[in-house]
Amino acid sequence: MPHRLAYPLAERDNRTFSDAEVDALLQADLRRFELGMAHLYPAAIHNQHQFDALVTFAFSVGLGVLQRSTLRQKFNREDVTGGSDEFIKFVCGGSRVLPGLVARRLEEQRLFLTPPIDLKVYCFGASDGTVISSSRKFIKNRTLQSSKDELPYQKMSL
Repeated sequence: MPHRLAYPLAERDNRTFSDAEVDALLQADLRRFELGMAHLYPAAIHNQHQFDALVTFAFSVGLGVLQRSTLRQKFNREDVTGGSDEFIKFVCGGSRVLPGLVARRLEEQRLFLTPPIDLKVYCFGASDGTVISSSRKFIKNRTLQSSKDELPYQKMSL
């Protein structure tokens, strides 16, 4: 990779990273985009699928691009279908259509439009060992990570 030598790393970064360090860096990056979704879409995201699709999209194009996008405008106006049609507009690199980006955007769009699933919740706790089950739709998980960082949905898992 001779072109890589034109951009030397800082001394502290010119090393081999452990798997744990790479995971920590990715988690920190994802956290920034998750919080960005909570800011850019304060009430419009209705399920985990939409949240995950928008986080992966923003991770790819950047929060600034998403903030100015028609996708955000349509989705915040509750035009879910119109908003989902905007994913495919972000498939160019170097003024040409990249097949990998087309595949990625179609997958993000598919995930975005996937309806929430009916989850089975099993409770194991009865003193006699009885399993109690109930069914529920996904509803916003308002678990606070800290007093200042509230995410309206579950964090993405790696």
